Amino acid sequence: MRVQPRHLRGGGHFVESVVVWDEPHRFVYRVEQSNAPGLLAWMEEWLLAPSATGGTVLRFTMAIDAAPFVRAAIRLARPGISRSVHSAAALLDARCLGID
Repeated sequence: MRVQPRHLRGGGHFVESVVVWDEPHRFVYRVEQSNAPGLLAWMEEWLLAPSATGGTVLRFTMAIDAAPFVRAAIRLARPGISRSVHSAAALLDARCLGID
C-alpha cells in the first residue's frame, strides 16, 4: 500500500493509498485523510479493457460516504465530475498517442 498526499486548488488536501494495482487493467485507491468537512470515506476504481474497435474502454467508479450536505453537493456536481473524468481520460489518451 502506497500513501500519497495530494493538494488541490482551493486548499483541498487528501492522503490517498493504493488498494489494488493490477497493471495494466485495474487501479483502486482510497482517501485515508482529508480536510474536506463532512467527507467520511472515498474510494475510486479505474478499470481498463480493450474495446471491440481497437481502443480502450474505461470504467470509472467512485464511492463516497459523507454527511448529507456533502452527498447533496456531490449529486449536484455529478455532471461536472463526469466532464472532469472524460477530460482527464482524453488528455491521457492524447499524451499516450504523442499528440499533447
